Amino acid sequence: MSSSPNVLFVSTHASKTYRLSRLTDILGTSFKLGAQIGVNYGPEYDALIAQPAFAANVTPFTSRRGAWKMLTQGHIDGIIADEVTALVELQQLGLTAAVVRTPVTVSIAPGRVAFSKASVSPDFVAAFDRALDTAVTSGKYREIWERYVPCQVSIEKLGCK
Repeated sequence: MSSSPNVLFVSTHASKTYRLSRLTDILGTSFKLGAQIGVNYGPEYDALIAQPAFAANVTPFTSRRGAWKMLTQGHIDGIIADEVTALVELQQLGLTAAVVRTPVTVSIAPGRVAFSKASVSPDFVAAFDRALDTAVTSGKYREIWERYVPCQVSIEKLGCK
């Protein structure tokens, strides 16, 4: 099973201001955290967001692309985001020099592809799984990944190393 880590990305200014190695390091600081509405960031985040001192510094957002703009304009200091999609978005938006990945991994959940039971047959899902397995074992997945994703590939995670 692949994994999909949610990590903390910060502005270059915030990376010089705050020394963060865990999400709890934000407590007691003025760090403003952006968190996407409706996203599950895991048990550590759930425990922290229940604390008024932490929750007071969290800014909810609906659009991550809009949140990157908030980050680069100094309205927030950091964003929790899926590592791979964040790296791709930052590259597409030309923000790789303005935003950096921190060592803070908020959660690591199994990565999955979801299909609608209403519109996709079980046969299609089985065929998809077989095709993905073939792409991984043949090396084609790595080849495609390296063409589009700006990080070193880990086949075990089906993501960044």
